Amino acid sequence: MKTEELLIDTKELSIVRGQVTKAVSAAQSLAIKNDSDLGEANDLRAKIKKVGLMITARKEGFTKPAYQAYKMIMEEAKSLFGPLEEQYQFAEKVVKGKMIEYHNLVEAKAKAEEAKLAARVEKGTMKFETAIKKVEEIQKPETTIESGKSKATFRIEKKFEVTDMSKLPIEYHLPDLTKIRQDMYKGIQVGGVKYWEEKNLSGN
Repeated sequence: MKTEELLIDTKELSIVRGQVTKAVSAAQSLAIKNDSDLGEANDLRAKIKKVGLMITARKEGFTKPAYQAYKMIMEEAKSLFGPLEEQYQFAEKVVKGKMIEYHNLVEAKAKAEEAKLAARVEKGTMKFETAIKKVEEIQKPETTIESGKSKATFRIEKKFEVTDMSKLPIEYHLPDLTKIRQDMYKGIQVGGVKYWEEKNLSGN
């Protein structure tokens, strides 16, 4: 999408670009050799920060109205379509549940019949060859269903649930970064955590 299509004032954007270019040039040519230079550097830092604020203000002047409109549309869409989505998801869940229930029933019935045949072979009341033929005749659930234009496949999905955190190996624990940071400021040493200090700079 071109800049003109975004309805941005290209003249104003050029001014901002000029300020950024000056800021980058001044930062790259900066040399601090004494306390006086340090003071001038601090003034330059403040000026550069104002350029950043100007960029943010111009950007938000363009993006905020669009974002607010987007939020309003999404809220309206949620109120209109949310209940419909819930109902369709419920209907789909019901149908899937009934399909799986039937599939499990057919599967259980087939296994039961196979077990009976195996028992007869073990007792000697049926020949192994005869049992094999009868096993082949047993109705078994299809893994894939194709009907008309639709297709569905039954598959076994592996899932998990943590039932006891105390037994979970430590490498699977997610560190609580907020609590670690709080303890750091309190002077509490947390095992397995390294503390160090870095000099940074803040100001207006």
